[in-house]
Amino acid sequence: MKLFLSIFRDAFVTIRSKRSLWIIFSAFIRILIVVATNKLLTKQLDFQNLSSYYIVLSIYNFFGSIIIGPFGEYIIKIFFKTNSKYNIAFFLESFYKKLFLPIALMSLILLIIGLYFYFGLTNNYFIEIPILISLMLVFRSIFDSNIYFINALGYYRGYSILITFNALVYYTLSFLLTEILQPTYFIWISGFVLSNIIFSTVTVYFLRAYAINKNSKHKFYFNSKIKKFVPSLIIINILLWFLTDGFRFLSEFKFGLESSATLLLGFALASQLFSIMANFIIPIFTPNLVKSYSEKSKNSRYISFKNYLLKVAPFLILTLILSLLFSETLIRILVDKSKIQDELITIFNIGLFVEFLRSLISVIKNYKLSENRLIYQVYSLIIPLIFLFLTPFIPINSTIIFALYMFLIYFIYFVTSVLFSIKLKNEIP
Repeated sequence: MKLFLSIFRDAFVTIRSKRSLWIIFSAFIRILIVVATNKLLTKQLDFQNLSSYYIVLSIYNFFGSIIIGPFGEYIIKIFFKTNSKYNIAFFLESFYKKLFLPIALMSLILLIIGLYFYFGLTNNYFIEIPILISLMLVFRSIFDSNIYFINALGYYRGYSILITFNALVYYTLSFLLTEILQPTYFIWISGFVLSNIIFSTVTVYFLRAYAINKNSKHKFYFNSKIKKFVPSLIIINILLWFLTDGFRFLSEFKFGLESSATLLLGFALASQLFSIMANFIIPIFTPNLVKSYSEKSKNSRYISFKNYLLKVAPFLILTLILSLLFSETLIRILVDKSKIQDELITIFNIGLFVEFLRSLISVIKNYKLSENRLIYQVYSLIIPLIFLFLTPFIPINSTIIFALYMFLIYFIYFVTSVLFSIKLKNEIP
């Protein structure tokens, strides 16, 4: 018990700095914006449009995490080395042009063809969704990458201001557009896209202004190191997508678009709460984690990861406990009263446990990433995915039972992740 309290005390002492207070204050403002945004989202959109909204996010996450994500992880690993030698703004812009634009174009074509054959001409999905996804893949991806690196470079004021105003402008634009035009998923997400177009442009000019080594320009190239690093991450992210987003399509298959909306909303709310915690805490510890990737000693990298885990884990535990204690209150704050029901509250509570495990797994993954032993992450996914792929053949007739089944899958995934991390630790000489 004393050890547990000591870990909590050390974690809270770490965040008592000017930089931490800036990040925490901006995160608190964003919490208020997120609450208002979620309240407005669940008020403006009916269940069918809510389901369509979450399906769009799932498709975006598929292209973003599976194709763009692995390259982003590679850039994070080499970021500080590149920044010490070259103009980092020029390097990142070269990276975006060579990766984001072709992927956006590819997704546009594939989705138009795929959704046309799936839905036909009965609705506008085959036009609306590809347009939204391709724009999000360019502008949201640029913003997410740049804002991450702005914080990693130590510009915490710029990070805090830009990420907060992006959230505020997103809320404002989505509200105005759905009020003036029509309350549909397409109009709502259009506000999100417009906000990210604005602030991705701002972050590009921010990095240009503050980049060191401005005259030493170096373009991004697809070299042999990338070819070794990226394929394993792509495989991992494909498998992870089935767990984090693919289950939404399974729920639609089992329960229909409208009936699955309660399940999707409950899990999405739980995910939002842990994202809020991440906005508070993760940016504080990110710079040290990114720097640790450049350390030559395996033992040094392990110690850096261990310190990162011990600082982040107490906040994850606290988030879970407080969210469970005040779950009904949180639902009333986050969701419009027209969508609140007992089933939603139950699924939300289950979703909290799922998100807690998922967050811990994400932290553990950083260790495997630092050691370039991502094959262990693949091994740890095998059993959970077997259970997931068996879902269509299991007679689950309730969304609550389906949510519990997802928790079981994540629990198995957590256990296998820990076991393979222990194996990796034992390999250190």
